[in-house]
Amino acid sequence: MPIVEALSFKLPVIASDIPVFREVARDAALFAPLGDTDLVAEYIEKIRTDSELLSKLTSRGLKLCDAYNWHDSAATTLSALCRIAES
Repeated sequence: MPIVEALSFKLPVIASDIPVFREVARDAALFAPLGDTDLVAEYIEKIRTDSELLSKLTSRGLKLCDAYNWHDSAATTLSALCRIAES
């Protein structure tokens, strides 16, 4: 989960605008259509120069990381496996 890892290090994320990345990063990242290098460059400049945006993205990212932790992931996986085993 490179996106979550980047967010946990307080790094701004610019991701491809695909459903799985939107699901993972939610409002903690900026999204650009695949191949839109001009928009990616615009986002890089905006993050570089807009400290308020950078602060919002990093704050949202840290909050989002709380939802992605190994303990909860393991518990969810174990619960799903137990349900499968019982059926």
